[in-house]
Parts: sequence; C-alpha cells; structure tokens
Amino acid sequence: MFRGYGMACKRILTAAAAITFLALLMLLYNASAENAGLKREVQECMMRWRNLHDDYIALEDAYAQIRLQLENLTQTHAEIQFQLANLTQAYDGLRRKHVLLMEDYAGLNSSYRKLMVEYEDSLKAYSSLKTEYAALMQNYSLLKSEHAKLSEAYFELENRFERLQATLENFSSSYTMLRSVLYEPLTNKTVPMIEELKEWLAEDDVDKIKYRYPEFVCGDYAVMLAFRAKLKGWDMGVVVVLGYYPDRREFNHAFNAIKCREGLVYVEPQKDSVWWNPGYGEIKSGGWYTFPDFGRIYIDKVIVVVLY
Repeated sequence: MFRGYGMACKRILTAAAAITFLALLMLLYNASAENAGLKREVQECMMRWRNLHDDYIALEDAYAQIRLQLENLTQTHAEIQFQLANLTQAYDGLRRKHVLLMEDYAGLNSSYRKLMVEYEDSLKAYSSLKTEYAALMQNYSLLKSEHAKLSEAYFELENRFERLQATLENFSSSYTMLRSVLYEPLTNKTVPMIEELKEWLAEDDVDKIKYRYPEFVCGDYAVMLAFRAKLKGWDMGVVVVLGYYPDRREFNHAFNAIKCREGLVYVEPQKDSVWWNPGYGEIKSGGWYTFPDFGRIYIDKVIVVVLY
C-alpha cells in the first residue's frame, strides 16, 4: 500500500515537470509562431499535457482515496495495537494461570500416581480378602451344616433329657412309693370290694410277665402283686402251700391272700383268678382244696410269708 503511495507521488512530480516543459514550449511557440512543425509538436505536447492533466486529476483522486485508506488503516492499526495490548495482557494472565495449573497438574499427577499405587495395593488386598472370604464362606457353610446337625442333636438330647428328667421324676416318685412299700408300714390302709379287686387285677400287668424258671416264678408273681396292692393302700399277703395232687404228684405253690369287705379271698397272680372257700374260710393244713387252674389239691402245710 505504501509502495502505491510512492508511485502516485512520483507521477505527480512527473506531471509538474511536464507542465513546466509545456510552459517552455508555449514560449517557444510564441517565439516561433511561423514554425508549423513546431506548432504541431506543441499541439501534440498540449494533447499530451491534457492527458497528463487528466492523469494528474485521476492520481489526485487516487491519492485522496489512498490517504483515506491510510487513515482508516492507521485507525485500524491503532485499534489492533490496543487489542494486541489487551490480548498480550490477557495472554500474560493466561500464561500465569497456565503456570499455576501446571503446578497443580504436577501435584495432582503425583497424587494420582500415589493413588494408583494404593489402588494396585488395594486390588491385591481385595484379591487376598476375596480368597479369604471364599475360604471363610466355605468354612461358614461347613460350620452352618455342622451347627444344624449339632442343633438337631442338641434338641434331640434336650428332648431326651426332658424325657429322662420326667422318667427320673417318675422313678423318684416310684422309688419313694416302693421305699414306703418295702420299709414303711401301711398307713393309708383301705379294704376293697371283691369287684373292685377284680377290676384292679384286670388293669394290672403282673400277669403279663413271662414265667421264667428259676428267674421269675410263682413266688415272684405273688410278692410283686402284694407290693403293688400296698401302693393302693391294700394289705395283701403272700401264702405258700406244700401238698400234692390226688395222684400223689408234688404240689408246691405261692399265691396271694387279701381280706375284702365280703371276707378272705385268694388271688392267683399269674392268671388274675380270684376265689374263696365256703364262708370265706382260710386254707389250713391237712385238707383238700380246689385251686383254679390246678383242681383238687391236698394241703400238707401252709406258710404265710407276708401277713394279710
């Protein structure tokens, strides 16, 4: 743009020189009017001068435009300089911020690396804990299964304990009663009716015990039934007789005797049979008597083992 401005000034100087030259030519023309050839040259010079003058006017217009453009450019340049100063100031601020951000980034990067190391350590610890957790879960499952078995066994033992405790209480109660039967006199004595005696015998299970010689024989039946009768408050005795059948076969037997309200009756403990003699009399030595399940028996001797 400045190069164009110099060329315009050069053209203006050239036009001024041409005008001066034309003025000289006019002087020569006045001096030599009669010289036709010179006149033509002068006319040509005038024509050239007009052309140059038109060029000069055009150049002036161009110069004015260029000057206006120069002023605009100068103003634009000032604005750009102002913007450049602002941008430079903003750039300096941003650069300082960049430095601070880089420092923060360096700190954050260092922290990030430390965190990554800690993260890797945490992953290793997590993997180890996961393995331990799996082992613990397996142990927990085994322990849970074992606990279930132990709980089941515990409840079973608890039930058995309760049953045993109940049995012990029953045994204690039975022991107390048996002790009173064996070692204490009858204090709550009652006398039953014969029908009451039969009903009790039907419920009692001494007759259900299997006969085993010599472990459990007639005397054992009689003694056990007498003990159980005493638990009811009945005074039942045990009688042993020695004798023989009509064919002289030996007969030795033990059974029970009890005084009911009707009178003295006898009980066969192995069969729960109840019988009595005429007038509810006692069995005595030296006579024939009829026994249930045995028939006629001669009694040679009578032994009262337990009184009635």
